[in-house]
Amino acid sequence: MAQPNPGDKGLEVRTQKVLAACLEKGFCADHLEVGLESAKASTRYMRGWAVRDARISAPDAPAELIADIQRRMAMTKSIDHLTIDIKVESATPREAVVFAHQTFSRVLRMPGGAERRRITAVTHREHWDKSSGQWKLKSFTEQNQTARWDDQPPQPKP
Repeated sequence: MAQPNPGDKGLEVRTQKVLAACLEKGFCADHLEVGLESAKASTRYMRGWAVRDARISAPDAPAELIADIQRRMAMTKSIDHLTIDIKVESATPREAVVFAHQTFSRVLRMPGGAERRRITAVTHREHWDKSSGQWKLKSFTEQNQTARWDDQPPQPKP
């Protein structure tokens, strides 16, 4: 089994918002179940990054996407942090919407040997369906995507 990169620091999935949201709404079963499934998917994604294996991060993705993720993993010298916050926006017994907000800071090896820190953030709006008692990710869209180099100031949002 591949070992995590010793230079990596923080890989974390936070689900506190899942519990807070369901307690606030007064019903929890569907929120907790789909929140757990989203957290499992995020944990698998992080596990893949920890060992630099895109097949673990995105096992059901098309081959082209897996190759692109693997290329980015190969450029990554170390991970400062990769954090995913899970928030269940809505859930019924049959479908749910989950927001997974990811922040990611890592040191990349550039062509020529230079190293640069890349800082990104994105929110995935996940659509989940439940059938035969199982929650399955149906689709997701990316929102509020940002990316910058550490040696450049953040760009204002348009």
